[in-house]
Amino acid sequence: MHIISMEQVSSDCVKIESDTAPVFFMRFVYLMTLSPERVVAGTDFTDEEAAELVQAGLAFAAEQKAYEYLCRAEHSRSGLYTKLLQKGMDKDAVNAALDYLEGRRYLSDARFAESWLRTHLLGKAQGRTRLLSELLARGVGRETAKEALDAYFEEHSEDELCERALEKALRAGKTGDKLMQSLLASGFSYKQIKAALAASSGSAL
Repeated sequence: MHIISMEQVSSDCVKIESDTAPVFFMRFVYLMTLSPERVVAGTDFTDEEAAELVQAGLAFAAEQKAYEYLCRAEHSRSGLYTKLLQKGMDKDAVNAALDYLEGRRYLSDARFAESWLRTHLLGKAQGRTRLLSELLARGVGRETAKEALDAYFEEHSEDELCERALEKALRAGKTGDKLMQSLLASGFSYKQIKAALAASSGSAL
């Protein structure tokens, strides 16, 4: 590969035109062995070095697509990884891009977990164990998920969520074992359910 021209577009990002590949953008941070000082117009690269430059370009492309998604909403790393692979992007390039975005705090599983809990619980009343399993299913690590849940329940009452879930289940006509199983499946403990049932019976008197 021979670099025909190179344009600096930011402190660590360049636009490269070569004789063997289409014009592409890359960040120096994505280079593994090549020195940024070598990446200048007029330089010739071996096939191995050229492959490294192209891989850095693929990582930059993955980064830009990931950033586009993150501008719309918080994502977990796992969810974003899956989306980018579905776009046909290279796995190594995607991982490099997500590492960069995490390092810059644009991508955060902790922030995603907090945002997901706030949004999810606006429409659904679920308990800690169900919420934990939902976050784990979205690729959030167990400790990160637990910390997000602890923070959420410092400000919100899980007992009130159980009461909300009970009211919804009763409106749906559930009673007896079906009512109990519904609330257990929603992630509430027997103790919370019994307390909600007692509160409901008391308010009906």
